[in-house]
Amino acid sequence: MKLLSTLLLASTAAALKQRAAPTKALQVRGGGMVEKSTALTVTKVVFGLYGAQMLLVPDFVMTQNFKSRRRCGYQPAS
Repeated sequence: MKLLSTLLLASTAAALKQRAAPTKALQVRGGGMVEKSTALTVTKVVFGLYGAQMLLVPDFVMTQNFKSRRRCGYQPAS
């Protein structure tokens, strides 16, 4: 239990530690970082559109993402 507590504490401390921006890596990739607010806004829009699709066309979403008994060749016993 002590080992687990120590590992948890060490990983939390490492996660909270501020890291310097990797400037060399950014220069190689073009030099820009996406702001946190922009990333959150894009995520909200994407999941909002997916939710709207679930409300407006649920049959399409269900047939694209889940195997139904009709699609997998299931024949009920008669």
